[in-house]
Parts: sequence; C-alpha cells; structure tokens
Amino acid sequence: MPNLPKQAIFQTTLVLAGVALLALSAVSVTAVTLPACRSCHMTEGFEEDTSKSPHASVSCVACHVGASFTGRVSFATRQVFHMVIPVVPEVDRVHAAVPDKRCLSCHSAVEEPVTVGTRGLFIKHSSCMGDSSCTDCHSLSAHGASTRWPRTAQMEDCYECHGRSNKITACDACHTERSERQRIFDGPFRVTHGPQWKKTHGMGDMRSCVACHDETRCKGCHGAGVPHEGDFLKAHTKYSTRPDADCTGCHRQEFCSECHRYEMPHPQRFVQGHSGTVEADGDAACLTCHEKGDCTQCHEDHVHPVTREQMDGFMLKRTDSGGGAR
Repeated sequence: MPNLPKQAIFQTTLVLAGVALLALSAVSVTAVTLPACRSCHMTEGFEEDTSKSPHASVSCVACHVGASFTGRVSFATRQVFHMVIPVVPEVDRVHAAVPDKRCLSCHSAVEEPVTVGTRGLFIKHSSCMGDSSCTDCHSLSAHGASTRWPRTAQMEDCYECHGRSNKITACDACHTERSERQRIFDGPFRVTHGPQWKKTHGMGDMRSCVACHDETRCKGCHGAGVPHEGDFLKAHTKYSTRPDADCTGCHRQEFCSECHRYEMPHPQRFVQGHSGTVEADGDAACLTCHEKGDCTQCHEDHVHPVTREQMDGFMLKRTDSGGGAR
C-alpha cells in the first residue's frame, strides 16, 4: 500500500482535531450550562405527575446529576452523544438512578432514631433499610404514577424481620394513621384481600399473614401450622407430625424431598429399619434434622423397640424444649 502524501495526513489530522475540539466544546458548554431536561421529558402525563409530587420545586439536576466536576462532565457527555448526537444508541439505566447520598443531602432527618413517613409509618431507617437504597421504597416521590419502575414500601418486606427475628407485630408499633381495613388495600394486599381472596390469598407472603390471622382462622382449610410464622422452618416438625396436618394441600411431596432424603413424615415402619438405612447410607442425611444426641439418647437408654408413637413424642418433646430437630 503506497504511503499517503504528507498533505493528506495533515488534512486528516486537522479534521480529526476539529471534530475532537467540537465535541470537547459541546461537552464543556453542556457541563457548564446543563440545559433543562424539560424539553424532552416534561410532556403529557409526566409533567402533570411531577408537578403534583413533593419534589415539584426541585430541579432535575439536583437529583440526577452529581454536583462534582466529574459528575457534570459525565452527564454532559451522555447528553451530547446520546440525546443530541445519537452516536450511542442506548444508555445504561443506572445513570437515571438517584444515589442515596443525594437524597440524604436534603433528607438527613431519616438518620434520626425514629421518623414518621408521609404514609403514617414509624420507621427506624438505620435498622430497616439494610442493603436497600432510598428508591427501593420511595421511587414515586418525584414523578408519581409516571415512574417507569414503581417501588414502594410493602409490609411483606418489613416482615423479613418483624415476622422472623424481632417479633414486633402489633399494628400500632409501626402504623399511626389509617384503619386496618384501609391498610389492606395497599400493594399486594389489594390482591390477597380483594373480591377473589379465596383464590388469590395464597399469592402473598405467608409470613405477613400472622400479623392479623392465627391458626384458628386458617387451619379449618389448611390444617395445622397455617399461617406459617417467620421461623416456621425450625418448628415444622412439630406441626407436620400432627394428625390434622395437611402439608400436601399446598406443597408437593418434592418440596420435602429437596431437603429430606427419606420420605417425610417417616412411614410407620421406618424406625424399625433405620439401622440398616444408616449402615448403607451413613448418617449425613439424618443429621439434616436430627442431632447426634437423638441417636445416643435412645440407644444408650436401651429403648427397644422404639414405636412410631414413642419417636413422635420424643421429637415433639425435644422440639418444644428447643433441642433436637432443627
């Protein structure tokens, strides 16, 4: 391939330099002036929903553009090469997200021990947020119903802790406004408590059912142990061995076998032949539920033969006392 003339190389260099200078100038001007977003975004329902939101008086850049030099340049670059000159066809949606630090620049009050939200909720953000971001619960705060990915606080999420570890389940511990009937028409509760509740109530998170319902309300249809509490897994042996248990009314048999290697609950003659099972397979599968002490307590006490009723009574006694089955 013949070498290009020096003049052609010089002209090409000048063109490239001119393009680069033009692009740099466009980005620089955009970074300084940050043209308004309204020309594209504030149309139809989006503008109306934004004007009704608590953030109607807040500028777009206050939330969506970093105050730092690099933040403004990054935003300006995306604006020039995606919005003005469509060189880049798509932009990662992460750029539209609002980082927590920008929310906290105005809403530092959430760092107080307990705050009351706009929906009348007592909340301790330091304990309740966990790994969540502000927009996981407050994505509607700026653009209302026009938000493309709406996310709000749901009681089912709260029951990750309230139904499992801290056991704070009284309604007034968190709610300060609205009647109980009003509360069940928010979020998933609109489905699980709606006109078709008999068909749809199983679509919710059962751990949140125990806030209002107890076994006396549910066991007529579902058997013992329903609704399940947050730590039900630790106590399910206690319920699954009861005569009125109906686990397969909701769960397939495979639901048990995914954790338990052997048929659950154990069939009538399982105990009599379990020594051969352990000899062939080892005791690893048994120790999924049992402790070593469950074996030694029977064998050292010479309880022979062990009947199904004796084993059930033994396991329930250990479960109620906090030992044995896990």
